[in-house]
Amino acid sequence: MQTRRHWLILAGTAVVALTLGTPALAVTEANLSERLRAGLKVRTKAEHKFIDRVVILVHTGKLPQKIVDQVFFWARKRAAQKLGAKKKRPMIYFQPALVRIAKKMDIKI
Repeated sequence: MQTRRHWLILAGTAVVALTLGTPALAVTEANLSERLRAGLKVRTKAEHKFIDRVVILVHTGKLPQKIVDQVFFWARKRAAQKLGAKKKRPMIYFQPALVRIAKKMDIKI
């Protein structure tokens, strides 16, 4: 019941935003930021700042979102594969991998 109510509220908010003419880019940017923070289990201030820089680079078109998405899903899969007493957070795989790829593209994050 709680999940259904949550989805109805989100759907209603999206309809209102579209009706009022909210730019799609702003909605996409917020969704990217939220998805990265939640999906990568971001905790520290430095990690939050890194995600902010990534979102800005995607928003300005300097860093392709497709690459960010590919590294995001790879990091989540990699973290899930690690066995042991403690599972690793996907962020510890995402950040160095994205920095390495961006460096090859001459993009500083």
